[in-house]
Amino acid sequence: MALTNAQIYTLRRLNTGTRYLMQGNGKKGIEQRPDCLSTLGYFPVNAPSLPPLFRLGLIEFTLSRGVEQSRFYPIRLTERGQELATTAVISGG
Repeated sequence: MALTNAQIYTLRRLNTGTRYLMQGNGKKGIEQRPDCLSTLGYFPVNAPSLPPLFRLGLIEFTLSRGVEQSRFYPIRLTERGQELATTAVISGG
């Protein structure tokens, strides 16, 4: 399985506890960066690597019940995603 460097970095960040959310339809993802000045407590940063990782089955929603298509939900790594997060090699230099 060929992953881009950005996808490998995203897997590693998920593995170390960075919080990510993805739309119920799997088309958009955001990273929750801590921000003490925000009323939300975090600053949403676009995460374009999440939808391809979802399609590859490397991440999944933490909720087991049905999801609304337009709302954002927390995600986690699958077993295969955890394995790749630790073994994948960054290409180039």
